[in-house]
Amino acid sequence: MNKHFKTLLTVLCGLFTMALVVDATGVVPDTSLLADIIDFFIPVSGLTIGTAGVAGPGEIHEGGAQLGDNPEDVEYFDDDLNKTIVKVRPSEVPLDTLTRSIGNTRTCESWECGGWEIGTRDVIDTVATAVGAAAPEVALVVDKKKMWLTGDVALVDGVQGKDGGPLAVYVVSRGTGNAINVVAVNSADGNVPALTKGTVLIRLSTGYSEKAAQASPYNISPTTRKNYCQIHMAQVEETTLHSLQKKKVTMDFATYKEQAIWDMKFGMERQNFFGVKGITQNEDGESVYLSEGVWWQCPNMFTFDKEKQWTNADYVKMCRQIFDGNNGSDARFLFAGPGMLERLAYVDAYTKQLGAKQTEVVHGVKVRRIVSDFGELLIRPVSSLFQGSFADCGLVLDMNYVAKYVREPLHSKELSLDESGQRRVKAVRLLEDYGLFLENLPTHCRIVAQ
Repeated sequence: MNKHFKTLLTVLCGLFTMALVVDATGVVPDTSLLADIIDFFIPVSGLTIGTAGVAGPGEIHEGGAQLGDNPEDVEYFDDDLNKTIVKVRPSEVPLDTLTRSIGNTRTCESWECGGWEIGTRDVIDTVATAVGAAAPEVALVVDKKKMWLTGDVALVDGVQGKDGGPLAVYVVSRGTGNAINVVAVNSADGNVPALTKGTVLIRLSTGYSEKAAQASPYNISPTTRKNYCQIHMAQVEETTLHSLQKKKVTMDFATYKEQAIWDMKFGMERQNFFGVKGITQNEDGESVYLSEGVWWQCPNMFTFDKEKQWTNADYVKMCRQIFDGNNGSDARFLFAGPGMLERLAYVDAYTKQLGAKQTEVVHGVKVRRIVSDFGELLIRPVSSLFQGSFADCGLVLDMNYVAKYVREPLHSKELSLDESGQRRVKAVRLLEDYGLFLENLPTHCRIVAQ
């Protein structure tokens, strides 16, 4: 056998053996002569012959790969783009990153989004008018008469009954005006004692007599809250000559696209936080819907004096208001402005945990995990977002109750401006149409400097 032929045969056998090993391990070089040789012997797609004209999974289509008019035509485009947009400076737009990562999304088919909400009967009430003298039965004027039913038992907080226990009163009927008629359950002399304005009443349960066959009926009607979906859009263009021009630095279409994505995301983030809900018109007289930011949707508020430094007592009081009295998550996100972070720096309970380097990445966002007696705060500084009067403020969100209503999911579309004779440019449009909506409002809290 020819010597050169033997050498060639030996090389080919070696390459074929290497190709088998690489195919088994799944490690294939991307760009090299070796990769081409391996792919010649064993294509990366595998050796299985499929009936659809493709070796392995997938389908074959005539013509080059292109974006369809409908983003749903090629499912992986939306998913890949969504992941890409999350990775562009994710911690600087934390709310956008979290809503995409957690995935609490709803499909919306209207400009309006939101829903119906229904609560439960209140538990805490206060005495609105002082009771001056003791009496067997008292018309007790309260702040929340509607929460009381005939037969309810209330604990009178801070008032002593007989045998040293707390005083309880029984609602015998609903009176006129804002009054409920009550009798004492366990007072020393059988009378309802004098009560000061602001005395707290804690509703317990209801009690009925032996012959009672009916309970006091009540119902709570739901209320509706709405937000608007807003169209967010960005467009990237590069002229044909600009793409061909030799440059000192790398400024290509991908660079401009990343800039447009960032500007679009940052604008969406500001709107998601502080946007004002409304309908306006553009220069053509067409309606433009603007969504409301989560800051204005949140009624629960903790206030502090911005002229004073915080103490441990202020910090504990804040944490209690955030977590106590609602059914939210044990861990919640606190988006803090620079002024609020400065005040937290004076709190020992906060700074001691920073010394332990309690920093981690949660759903793509770098946070400081701070533990209090009431719950955990995942603190994310947002100096670039909380500016002006908001710099001293913070916003606590329970992300399990932040819903994203999506009418058009994030997608991109190539615009044929050159082919249509409009401009000699390569153009891509990015678009997303959605609105954020806070649910279970007591679980969220604004922290406001006054």
